[in-house]
Amino acid sequence: SGLTLVENGVEYPTEAGRIDLLARDTSNRLVVIELKAGEAKDSALGQLLGYMGCLSASESDPRGILVASGFDPRVVFAARGLPSVKLVKYRLLFDLREIT
Repeated sequence: SGLTLVENGVEYPTEAGRIDLLARDTSNRLVVIELKAGEAKDSALGQLLGYMGCLSASESDPRGILVASGFDPRVVFAARGLPSVKLVKYRLLFDLREIT
């Protein structure tokens, strides 16, 4: 809520790699959003922090959101010490209905 994609904010290229989604929040702060299919491991958090660090050279204090279906416990412990990082868990639900 309150996020707006920046221009060309899908697979946004940086020196650290391509950011899945790059947005701005209501305070005009950059928000890096890293999407993972399945559980996020340590490497996913490192990837997010790399993107944030890369952007911090030109923008002050970017935030990061890591989205996954679950998180390795070490990722959760590490994120607790990073106030600029939020973990968001998604859940898929399939409701199949026969039509014919």
